[in-house]
Amino acid sequence: MKHRTGGVQVASAALLALQLLSLPAGADTPPATGYVAPQADAPRRRVGGSSRGVAEALPFVAVIAPDHVGYTLQEQPVLYWFSSRPTTVRVELTLIDEHGVVPLLENVATGTATAGLQRYSLRDSGLKLQPGIDYQWSVSLVPDAEGRSNDVLSAGAIRRVSGDAPEGDAAALAAAGLWYDAFAALSEAIEANPGDAALRQTRQQWLRQIGLGEVADFDQR
Repeated sequence: MKHRTGGVQVASAALLALQLLSLPAGADTPPATGYVAPQADAPRRRVGGSSRGVAEALPFVAVIAPDHVGYTLQEQPVLYWFSSRPTTVRVELTLIDEHGVVPLLENVATGTATAGLQRYSLRDSGLKLQPGIDYQWSVSLVPDAEGRSNDVLSAGAIRRVSGDAPEGDAAALAAAGLWYDAFAALSEAIEANPGDAALRQTRQQWLRQIGLGEVADFDQR
């Protein structure tokens, strides 16, 4: 079943899938504490996340995802992404499975009201991830629906895995290699305790660990 919250068909979905599958192998190097990648030699799966070459008229955007396929235990996880400043440009969040070209999810929004981390819960779409399948998800700024070569895009990958959640807080989830669950738990803890500097420092560490230093710098302000 295809879940849509907007009527726009994403023309670049096939190209995105090819980009993600053709990237060279690589891996994040974990610090002594923090997020532990589930596979040390996992192929790179994140696209974008760099402001180089991005037109100054558009914000820098980045999906909050590791370079490899990130894991979750949730059938409807929360996906986080980042915008360096507010924008009125159309924002498209899409999700396709590893065998597909047509998006399973297309969520269209008329810009972002604030800069910083943005969130989208799959509960809002009704879409449920199936275990063992790699999904590619992306966030695009679309200044011109007729000229998609001008899109600013960032994309990552997610896989729902089976098992029991480790006991403990966000750090235990991170140590178990459950990136999406760990980042969501940590971000929710920060929202509940905005004055806790240690929680925010941990999030900045994780962001730098997966190569999103620009997002970490913004979060440090």
